[in-house]
Amino acid sequence: MNALFFALCLLAPQQAPAVPTDTAKKALAVQEHIADLSLLQSLTPLKLTAPQIEKLLPILKKARERAVELNRQDDEALVGLTGEVAKARAQAIAEGTFPETIEKRIGETQRLAASRRLETTRKTVAEVLESLREILTPTQKDEIEQQSEKFFGGKRVPKEYGKEPSKAPKSVVQDLAISAYIERVLLFDRSITLLELIKAAASKSAN
Repeated sequence: MNALFFALCLLAPQQAPAVPTDTAKKALAVQEHIADLSLLQSLTPLKLTAPQIEKLLPILKKARERAVELNRQDDEALVGLTGEVAKARAQAIAEGTFPETIEKRIGETQRLAASRRLETTRKTVAEVLESLREILTPTQKDEIEQQSEKFFGGKRVPKEYGKEPSKAPKSVVQDLAISAYIERVLLFDRSITLLELIKAAASKSAN
């Protein structure tokens, strides 16, 4: 069976999860805070104001709802394989062989899930980008562009400007940078929580 078969199988746990100990719970909390610090390294330099965050949060929450729906569709697709996978498993145990169709079915399920995820991400990024063009200040857009150059190791431009990157319009370059920022920072579920905390802190300091 090729890599497509095992790619989906890796979604399942390899062993039954142990009951988490107090130490494991504490370690998980530290891991979560470390992940938060990584996101905050990208979020805090923007110095978003409470009103800006107020506008941004509903947009990100809508994106989160889409992600939840996407996960639901993926789960339903996997459940739809229940009978075929059970039959293939029984055959593999009893006879040491695999039905020829099972690998194809699992591969198709994986490809459809990846296609749905890609389409949804593109749509979400485009919608958030449209809003951020209005929400962000020029200084904040410059900050995201600088972060992009640091993250990707240089200035990113559309393919048509590949040979002459200096001719790429600033607005287009910044759209690319902001789109990447949306995908690698803002669409993380924890970013919503962190922005809410930043907003609360900003509101408190303003009073």
